[in-house]
This record gives sequence, structure tokens and C-alpha cells, in this order.
Amino acid sequence: MSERNKIENAQDEAKQNRGRFSIPGKVKNNKLLFAVLALVAVLGVVGTVIFYNKYQGVKSNPSQAQKAQNSAETQRVLAELKKVLRIDETEAPTVARVEDPAKLKKANAEFYKNVEKGDYLVIFPKRAIVYREPTNQIINIAPIINTNGTTTETKAPAATTNTTNTTTKTTTR
Repeated sequence: MSERNKIENAQDEAKQNRGRFSIPGKVKNNKLLFAVLALVAVLGVVGTVIFYNKYQGVKSNPSQAQKAQNSAETQRVLAELKKVLRIDETEAPTVARVEDPAKLKKANAEFYKNVEKGDYLVIFPKRAIVYREPTNQIINIAPIINTNGTTTETKAPAATTNTTNTTTKTTTR
């Protein structure tokens, strides 16, 4: 076939396909292209509906969403901590994320001397633990001493989002 015949055949094919959405030799089946585009559109709509419903749930009850997030974070931290430390306590601990180490160091310099932002303070009835999740390290452990008769006060963070300290009373005799 001569060069001229090839050019004429290509021109004739282009004239026949004028106005159609197809590339000669590339996409032969427009039905397949339509099915793929329809599937992508349906998945996009389904994803949008799912995330919109989650957004509405959080918007209508933000405290419940925050509680669920905090609970999940607490469970994750405790699961990681249990890998490096034997925990026998049956009572649920208080878990707080450190947001301002300087305030904690002012309250109790010895216990919080190596604490960093992002560490976790895990308080059980009998002991307090400073845990660093990224490196899976226990930074410090201190017993909570209960002597019979006297009341002492110790400083500890109240919540994971609160950067101030609250006073926790320990009853002793």
C-alpha cells in the first residue's frame, strides 16, 4: 500500500468519525467508557452522601463525637501501654494528653522533668504514668501513696484538650 493510499484511508476514516467521541484505534467501545464513567459518578455520589451524613451527625452533637474520639484515643494508648507495662488495675484510668509541658513542670518539676508535648499522662488509682506513644516509651512512673488519715493534694491534668492543671485529692490517714 502506498503512502498516498494510507493518507487517503486515514482521511476517509476521520470523515466517517467526525462528530463522534472516539479516537481511531484507541477507544472502540463507547459503552464501556460510558459504564466506567457512570460507575465513577455513582461512587462519587455515594461517598458524598456518606460523608455528609457523618458531618451532620458531628454537627448536631459535637460533644458525643468528641467523647467517641477521646474514648478511641484512650483505648489506643492503653493498648500500646499494655504492650510495654503490665497493668493489673481493674478500674479505668484517666488519660490526658500533655499540651503544655511548662505548666506541668512548674507544678511538679521532678515527676514531669522529661515530659514533652504530645506525651500521655495515665493516672490509675495506685500510680501515675507518663507515656510517649511515638517511641513507645514509659517516661516516668510514680506511685500514688495513700496514707491513712490525711488528705493531700496532687496536681494532674484534667482532660486531653485542657492545658491547665486541676487538683485531685487523695485521702490518707
